[in-house]
Amino acid sequence: MERFDHDEFIALSRELEKHHSIFDRLWVLGKPVFTDTIPTAAVYFDRVGECIDFKINPTFWTSLSNVEKQFVISHECLHVILYHGFRINELKGDELRIANYALDIVVNHSLVDKFDFKREEVDPTNKYCWVDTVFPKDPPETGKYYEFYYNLIEKLAAQGAASGVGIPGNVLDSHDGLSSFNTPEFEEKIKDIISNEELNSLSDFVEAQTSDIEEQCKQAGCSPGNTFVIANVGKVKSKKKWETVIKKWASKYIKDNEVEQWARPNRRLAFMPTDFMIPSDQEVEEFENDRIQVWFFQDTSGSCSGFVDRFFKAAKSLPLDKFDVKMHCFDTQVFETTLNSGKLYGFGGTTFSCIEAYIQAYIKKHELKYPAAVFCITDGYGNNVIPQIPERWYWFIQGSAYLVPPKSHHFNLKDFE
Repeated sequence: MERFDHDEFIALSRELEKHHSIFDRLWVLGKPVFTDTIPTAAVYFDRVGECIDFKINPTFWTSLSNVEKQFVISHECLHVILYHGFRINELKGDELRIANYALDIVVNHSLVDKFDFKREEVDPTNKYCWVDTVFPKDPPETGKYYEFYYNLIEKLAAQGAASGVGIPGNVLDSHDGLSSFNTPEFEEKIKDIISNEELNSLSDFVEAQTSDIEEQCKQAGCSPGNTFVIANVGKVKSKKKWETVIKKWASKYIKDNEVEQWARPNRRLAFMPTDFMIPSDQEVEEFENDRIQVWFFQDTSGSCSGFVDRFFKAAKSLPLDKFDVKMHCFDTQVFETTLNSGKLYGFGGTTFSCIEAYIQAYIKKHELKYPAAVFCITDGYGNNVIPQIPERWYWFIQGSAYLVPPKSHHFNLKDFE
């Protein structure tokens, strides 16, 4: 399967933020995947990976201009923000077809009216769903809510069925995956990645578009879901410290190795001399001469400069009598530093492959084993890296997790103090 271009991913992230930071937040939480199974684009929530799958037809994607690509991504995001998965959750047949048109009218006009997209740039041939393409004879007002357009399209569909004419306009994307966002997991995730300021900036808009859903939820006795987290600025979750992840990892080594090996001789040997040592059946790593190797890497690009103090503090949380902590920073190359100096170097571009290359060269030169853990603090914008043992990598990421190698561990910096 063709892989999404990393440089394009980053460039689009920056462009999306100009329209609204929430589009950028959802995009960097996501994983764009090229597939021929859909004609244009679709969005799904991956509950296992806790990320958003942006599924895109490669032929459709290459036909788009840069601003059209931004529009498609923002279109998908706005479906999610307005909780459109709830709208179509139980619809089938003609009802679902009508709903799809209504959802796209709301999203397309909202992106133009409220998020600074220009219609002539994002749809120069007028092929998508707008009030004047779906209702060419008598276009209704823009800025109305979903139910308003649904009712009008329902009447239009009935008239078309009688005359053999279909509904004009084209739905931009597939809506099949929107119901996957109707989950507590996504509700929790979106609260973590979006700030109160961002939520407040959208609250009036979202509340106007979703007030009828709130009433339906009350009648059905169900949770209102992520829409009302956005509209009403949901509860604030307490955050852990970075050290909790590191200490949890370290605890298994400390626990496994701080076991009495010689203190419990068989009672039949109780009168043996105390300096006579009998080996145990349990083998452990030696700590005195071979402490556990733990390597830290701090991204020194500008967006990560605020995490320098926490970088060293997190490393100091490990007991140095048990662990050999090696400190590094990196941009497009790796620089050694120390816990005591607190110095960082580099401050250029960012690559991740240089970390693995450095590790391999170092352990070969010094005849060491691969580090037991590699902790990397970064904004997520680098390049592909293929670690020898990805399970030992732990990423603390400020931005996108798109380039995190499979099987390694990653944590969003926003989840921590």
